[in-house]
Amino acid sequence: MAVTLLNLGEERNHYSFQAASLAEARAQIERLGPRDSQGRHAASCDTVADVMRGLRLGIMPGSAQQAGDSWIVQAQVSAATLRYGFRFRLPRWTNVPATARREWERYQRCLRAHEQGHSACSLPVMQRYQRTLSEARVMGMGSSRQAAEREALQLMRERVRSLFASLAGEVQHASDSYDHATVHGRTQGAQLRVAGPAPAASAAAGQRPRNSCGRPGCRGHRSPAHRCRRLR
Repeated sequence: MAVTLLNLGEERNHYSFQAASLAEARAQIERLGPRDSQGRHAASCDTVADVMRGLRLGIMPGSAQQAGDSWIVQAQVSAATLRYGFRFRLPRWTNVPATARREWERYQRCLRAHEQGHSACSLPVMQRYQRTLSEARVMGMGSSRQAAEREALQLMRERVRSLFASLAGEVQHASDSYDHATVHGRTQGAQLRVAGPAPAASAAAGQRPRNSCGRPGCRGHRSPAHRCRRLR
């Protein structure tokens, strides 16, 4: 195959924060995490790729034909290396309290596994692009054989760029489909679990229910004959 794949590996970057509790840590992640068109996320995995470096185009042997006053030839990719790699951006909690360490370590494992899934779903796209690029052929025409070859090589270079642009779209689609299937990692445990009620619930809990007698758990109404009916 004229095109080879070269995995450049992974690059890991972090955004750091301090927090006194799991709830504060989640708030910091929501504030500092990577952002895209769908909003803020805890982490990100970007696929980087390049094929133009070392790209060699050529004329297919035996493809030149003369038709009247014109020449027709076919160009192909003689050699290329599709280089790809992954850049991860992950949260780093620098002062994890002992009480939160177990949950934070669990969350980190699940989050890393989810982000690794993004890189895994990109590989089949790279392999398809490798085959497509290796099999691509472009025809050029000209008043002379040299003119036909120049046109074929130029059109082939444009074809490579067009295929590379479609590769980026396919990688993004595969990544989006993976996030949809895993609900952005929630089905894989990549969500920081914070003990206690949600903030809205906490606020409500601090308020006395309308018309209640004020006793804990009472759901009755104030009246001279009111008897407290506790929630069971």
